[in-house]
Amino acid sequence: MYIFRILPIFLLALHGSKGLTYYDYYAPSGENITSGLVAEGNDFTLNGKVIKIFSGSFHYFRVHPSYWRDTLRKLRAAGLNAVQTYMPWNLHNPAKGKFDFGTGEEALSPFLDVRTFVQMAQRRRFIRSFETRSIYLRRMGFRRSSKVNKQACWLLADYTMHVRTMYQGYIDQVQVFFEKVGEQLADLTFQKGGAIVAVQVENEYGAFGYDDSPRDKKYLKFVHETHISNGFDDVLMDISMTSYPEIRPSISICSSEEPILGSQEEPINRVPGLTNCSSRLPMVRTKIYPYLWGRRERAPIDYDAPLTEAGDYSPKYQLFIDTLKNFNPVNGIVDDPTPPVERTKAAYGSFQLSEVLSVQDIVSQTETEYLLTLQVTGSFTDTYPSLEEFSFLNNGSGQTFGYVYYTTKVTLPAGTSRLLIRGHIRDMIQVFINGEVVTQPYSNGDDLSGFGFWNGRDQTLDFDTPGGETEISILLENLGRVNYGEPHYFVQKKESLGSPTAYRSIVTIDDEPQDTFLDMSSWNKGVVFVNGFNLGRYWTVGPSHTLYIPAPLLIQGDNEFIVFEQYSPGNELIFIDYPIL
Repeated sequence: MYIFRILPIFLLALHGSKGLTYYDYYAPSGENITSGLVAEGNDFTLNGKVIKIFSGSFHYFRVHPSYWRDTLRKLRAAGLNAVQTYMPWNLHNPAKGKFDFGTGEEALSPFLDVRTFVQMAQRRRFIRSFETRSIYLRRMGFRRSSKVNKQACWLLADYTMHVRTMYQGYIDQVQVFFEKVGEQLADLTFQKGGAIVAVQVENEYGAFGYDDSPRDKKYLKFVHETHISNGFDDVLMDISMTSYPEIRPSISICSSEEPILGSQEEPINRVPGLTNCSSRLPMVRTKIYPYLWGRRERAPIDYDAPLTEAGDYSPKYQLFIDTLKNFNPVNGIVDDPTPPVERTKAAYGSFQLSEVLSVQDIVSQTETEYLLTLQVTGSFTDTYPSLEEFSFLNNGSGQTFGYVYYTTKVTLPAGTSRLLIRGHIRDMIQVFINGEVVTQPYSNGDDLSGFGFWNGRDQTLDFDTPGGETEISILLENLGRVNYGEPHYFVQKKESLGSPTAYRSIVTIDDEPQDTFLDMSSWNKGVVFVNGFNLGRYWTVGPSHTLYIPAPLLIQGDNEFIVFEQYSPGNELIFIDYPIL
């Protein structure tokens, strides 16, 4: 649930063989702009001229800023005239009262300069659309439907929190976030001379709430009015999967009598059907999703896109060029840029692991400010706080992602004992008895209903001990959060309802760094950091087995790689020049 989706129809500014850009055509010299994107009869018009929107999805926070321009050029050269993106609330507002729009001190901060991104897209002559969702994060800042799907996870520190409703504690924070978004982007809408032609109000809200509930309509009306009060009054659209005629947006969505502007996340493998579209349609497919995501997921919805995770051209790229020109009413009038050359990739070979730390070593070296001591009374049966409830972290905002290590000592009789975890585990755990791991890694789908995974409830684990004082430790992993389902089922707190080890390697690059891929197929499950940057997770279950490393994350000379492996490590780090998908 993104509360803010922008469709900056980034009228791309690239000059091609004809020299005339989309902005030259629809807004000459940026003057005499009398109207934005409007549905008129069977067509959309922009500033009074008929337009068909060909939009690709590009998540700026998942692509290294050094590659924004190159990627926008590739989108424009494919025949697209618009770019759609999200604004992840949980990245731009990582803790209560803390905001980051590119000026923060975190490794991910440069990825969050959304204003520069929109302005860059306008210089590329794209028009842009946005979706500001309330909820999201994941590795390299990348998405899944995760971290309350772009919603600020610290909201869940409020035990009675009800997201996407009129709950006062929630809407107060929505208002604060929208004020900050308005400060960044409200002056960049098309009618103010900028690139943003549409801002989506909520997203698929009908799949979250109750279709006939007045409460849902009241909340959607609130979000609509909050957009308007923060400067987005002339660019709003709504995709809620339900009908809310009393807050009908300026652009109608999915009306049988009007042109369609949709931002549904369709996989690209349906692209061949695009060649069968009728040129009489007021609009072909609004958004090719994803055109580029910028994160390793095949595991993402990034599969089979015209541009790969590394920004390379897939076979579908030329298909788009050949097809879209048949539908564009200004083809032959606006510029026709040449696709940029692909970036080179490097295979740096293999590097040995030089240092090792067990999870117990890591905990012993952790600063006391990150440790919480709880009083255990009687047996090990107390309720322990979830990640979001660690109020001593992040100025009361808790921990929104990663791992938590719970440990205690209890006196047990000799023989077999049983550990019971009430409720559901969120999301996976490993259990250690006196420092030895006693749970098994995932091997097949049947495991998901067993102990240690999220599907089971009130799970038990039997283990043997010699008796006496016994140390029981649990490593909890947060795999992410989702944003759909009915409100009363929306339980997204992360808690505990070979031993993990950190491995360090120094990778020396003699020349100017190039893009590369880290082959993790010989490892099991964990996360990789490069020069202090969270590159992402890997898991042997696949289907992808490489982590893409953009060159700007590397330096000429020594690069530090740290791999936190939860089960069984590989013997070395291997770098190749192609992905294993």
